[in-house]
Amino acid sequence: MITLQAWDSDGHVEEWEGTFSDAYLEPAFRNRRPEVIDPRGDGFFYWQIPGRSEPFKFGGSPTSRGGVPSLEQSRLATWRGHIDTAEFRTAKARLDLMDSENLALQVNYPTMFLKWPVAPDPALNAALSRSYNNWMADVSGQAPDRMKWGDGARFQ
Repeated sequence: MITLQAWDSDGHVEEWEGTFSDAYLEPAFRNRRPEVIDPRGDGFFYWQIPGRSEPFKFGGSPTSRGGVPSLEQSRLATWRGHIDTAEFRTAKARLDLMDSENLALQVNYPTMFLKWPVAPDPALNAALSRSYNNWMADVSGQAPDRMKWGDGARFQ
């Protein structure tokens, strides 16, 4: 019997506080890093992006604050997977989910960066984009044969 595995060409990751951590965001921009806030106190989180007058949310991003899943993430966990998977914290977490779905390969894309620009300041916007790319390269690089990523213009 032949076992076929699918390719997921439209996987998504949910950006989280780690996306803009010191490991990925350049030192010159760390004092302007996005913050996860709960402006209404209802467990639905938003990004506070320097220079934006209103809190920012796109899709499920952000999914946690201080390690606590958002209400939205908690409700969607059975579909979206554990917080480590949704937030693309490690390749192992995503690989476990891929294996359960019989996926051989996954191409992942951003969520918050689908709305452009994220920051009104071009220099900050570019720095946040580089931070995202650094993060995606780090995690995808843990399983490069099975995880690819797109930045909207090309695949890595």
